[in-house]
Amino acid sequence: MWDSNPSAVYTFEVEPIETAAIVRQAYYPALLSAIRRLPELATAGAVDSVPLRDGYTAAFVKGDQTNLVMKLVLPGYFEALGQPLKLGRLPTESDRTSAEPVVLINEVTARQFFPDGSPVGRFLEMMEANGPAPRRIIGVVGDVRRYGPEYDARPEVYLVYGQPGARGAHPLRIVLRPRASAVPSADRLREIAQAVGPRVLVGRLRSGTEDLSETIVTPRHRAMLLGLLGGLGTVLTLVGIFSMTAYAVARRTQEIGIRMAFGARPSQVVRRMVHDAAWPALLGLFAGMAGAYYATRVVASFLFGTTSHDPATFFAVAVFMGAAALVAAWLPARRAARVDPVIALRAE
Repeated sequence: MWDSNPSAVYTFEVEPIETAAIVRQAYYPALLSAIRRLPELATAGAVDSVPLRDGYTAAFVKGDQTNLVMKLVLPGYFEALGQPLKLGRLPTESDRTSAEPVVLINEVTARQFFPDGSPVGRFLEMMEANGPAPRRIIGVVGDVRRYGPEYDARPEVYLVYGQPGARGAHPLRIVLRPRASAVPSADRLREIAQAVGPRVLVGRLRSGTEDLSETIVTPRHRAMLLGLLGGLGTVLTLVGIFSMTAYAVARRTQEIGIRMAFGARPSQVVRRMVHDAAWPALLGLFAGMAGAYYATRVVASFLFGTTSHDPATFFAVAVFMGAAALVAAWLPARRAARVDPVIALRAE
């Protein structure tokens, strides 16, 4: 996903009409060089697929069938996106023109292929069109949940656009990070993109907030609906508990009168009524929690930031429902204990 402030990231797509690889390889670095001169921008980079929106190109490592996400980047991309550097260094312009193939990987890839130490300086042998090709790892960057908050990060590799094996035919998306609260001008960016080189198609300027909102809109609506249904179910449960417990206590009005006639204090009567109501409530809670524990696999895909068997959640629900049951018994018992014993004995 985007960094902690998605509104500080903007993207737009630029595609030269001329499809020759040599034209594209010259155009995008020149475009970034011109864009970085804008005073309102802190940095700018480019990538062939933006998280949360685009697809990806699959890549494989020799001797392993794991489907890696391969992305082509230009220097400045990680800084603009806000993706942190964990080890090593970020790509520079010299890497783009260097003869040595280099690659950056994310933390998931580092743990999977290099569990015995730092991967920086070592080689990742990737399967390319002409067979296995070793690429020296220059850095490890933070993980990105490219499909949304509810999905785990996948193994990713980042190739420097323009190097051998990293000359994709797909258009690049320009990633911008403005200074402070500045907002880049879409018209100005379009003018720069059209003035740099050949005829181009320029897409709409989008903020990271738009991408994030579009990605989480369905899970958000789904969570709101489940929350409303859960709240309604809770209210109905509490009403049911209160009604049944109050009815059970009301049926024992004569018993309460007899106990008080023989000298029982109101507090003792209330305590006895609440104690008797607690056992069915505890049995119901136990059965409900057992059923919920085995039914959570149904809602596991809707959860983010917690597990389907989160002990804190189960404990909080048990305490809440148990307290509701005790209050439901206490209120009518307290009311019945205030009744005159003579009137209670006459009740049918």
